[in-house]
Amino acid sequence: MAKVSRLEDLPDWFDLREYESCVSFNAFDWLIVLKDRASILELISKGDNVDANDLAERARKDPTDCFRFDWQTPESPVRPLSFGDIAFKSGIAVLAGSASSSKAEQWIGTLNMISTGNWLSASLNKEAIENRSDHSRSLSVNLLANDSVLMDAFNAWLKDARSQQDAVSKRELPAYKSWASYGLLPYLDLFIWMELTENRISYQLMSEAVGYRKGGDSFRKTVPKLRIEIAQHLAELEALASIEECAERLTA
Repeated sequence: MAKVSRLEDLPDWFDLREYESCVSFNAFDWLIVLKDRASILELISKGDNVDANDLAERARKDPTDCFRFDWQTPESPVRPLSFGDIAFKSGIAVLAGSASSSKAEQWIGTLNMISTGNWLSASLNKEAIENRSDHSRSLSVNLLANDSVLMDAFNAWLKDARSQQDAVSKRELPAYKSWASYGLLPYLDLFIWMELTENRISYQLMSEAVGYRKGGDSFRKTVPKLRIEIAQHLAELEALASIEECAERLTA
């Protein structure tokens, strides 16, 4: 195990200028880059350093993933209920044996009827939206997201639903805007490098390397915690990304 004691001793691939675009990142941008790092960290935790190193090298070539093409904004944890949701839930009930034989036959029949055409993706709210006298809506809620994120997601959905009748106001920016100043992404890449090479960097030197301006002790109390809680942040970012996309549509 080697201890890195100078900025000059950091790996050749590390260049803080490559991370400058993080300043303008939205929730979707953070979701993409943090998912990449979470995958690498998971491989390391399983002892698969070969695959982890391959993914890490790819991330280092384009640390902010500015050439992304195939990512789509994730679904909101609060969204209109679709026939596909019912099909999925009913299929699970049949496979798990929680439905009686008669109920299972009914579910299978229902699945067969709605599995053709565009029924699976069709919203149960379509007729309610078209019929202005019907003011009810059906929603799907992902309880893996925490209460705060669900409330934001519901507010975004509500604004979208209300926009079909009323004007919608802008929402406040989420708190992740501070992550660029924390140096979160360059820190994650250096942390992954340490895990793969068994090198060690002090918190003070790490704070200098990633551009964290409040010193090593403050860095130690703030940034590593974000890495430890990365799975939770990913779930929240998925919700926030969908909320932002909805807000952008409404203000366009």
